[in-house]
Amino acid sequence: MLTIPEKVFDARWALTLLDHALERLRMECASQGKSGIMEVLRPFLDPTGSSHQPSYEEAAEALQVSLSGVKALIYRLRKRYRQILREEVARTVIDPQAVDDEIHALCEALVASEGRLEV
Repeated sequence: MLTIPEKVFDARWALTLLDHALERLRMECASQGKSGIMEVLRPFLDPTGSSHQPSYEEAAEALQVSLSGVKALIYRLRKRYRQILREEVARTVIDPQAVDDEIHALCEALVASEGRLEV
């Protein structure tokens, strides 16, 4: 069984990977001239729920798109975020088959930390 400091370390590592993937997505969006979209929809990508998430309606209004349009944008951003995260995790494992297991372990680390990221 992991100690609290080990849980904190694992959770921080998971958050580091998530942050790096999110930063790559932000840079990708910026290079495509979609920084505004990314900034409005970024809260929908926050796995910790720490940022205020606007409603779909608020996001649609801010981007001046339809409700179905904003849902499609969120879907595509989440899909790309997952792809980037898989790439980042793949860089940390020796066996490419271990990516799913590593992602599962990272999720478990976040849950196990119970929000405690300070020791």
